[in-house]
Amino acid sequence: TTEVTLPTAQEEITASMEDFFYLPEGVSITYEDYMVADSHSEAGVEDDYFALDASMGKKLLVLRFHLTNGSEQEETIDLLNTNSRYIITVNDSIRANALTTMLPNDMSTYAETLEPGQTQELVLLLEVNEDVAGAVQTIALRLKNASNEYTIQLL
Repeated sequence: TTEVTLPTAQEEITASMEDFFYLPEGVSITYEDYMVADSHSEAGVEDDYFALDASMGKKLLVLRFHLTNGSEQEETIDLLNTNSRYIITVNDSIRANALTTMLPNDMSTYAETLEPGQTQELVLLLEVNEDVAGAVQTIALRLKNASNEYTIQLL
C-alpha cells in the first residue's frame, strides 16, 4: 500500500503582516499602540461624519498601526480586497471580530496609494465592556482569509 499525505488546511504559515497582505517590497506595517476611548474619529479630522461612538456601558479599544511606504515609488495598497477577517483577543478571554467602520483609515477597508516615504496610520476598533477597557493586559490579532492565517501578539 502507498501512503498518501494530504496537505493540511493550514499549509501556509505566514511570517509577518506584510506577507499576509502580500504588500509590495519596501512597504511595512507595524503595530504602534492601543487606546481606549468613548468615541473615535480619524486623527485631525473634526468631522462627526467619520466619528464612531461606543455603545452605552462600552468603550472602544482602538489598535493603531503604521503603514509605511519605504520604497522609491508610489504603491497602491488594497487591504479591502484581501477579504480578511480581523479577530481581536483581549486578555486571552474576549474574542471578537474588529468592527468594520466608515473611517478612511480603517485597516479592514483601506485601499489607497501611498507616496514614497509616506506613513499612514491605520486603526482596528473593537467594542469592549468598561471593566475590560480599564484592565487590558494582553491583545492578540488574528488575520484570516481564504488562503492564509497569521496571529500576532500585540501586547
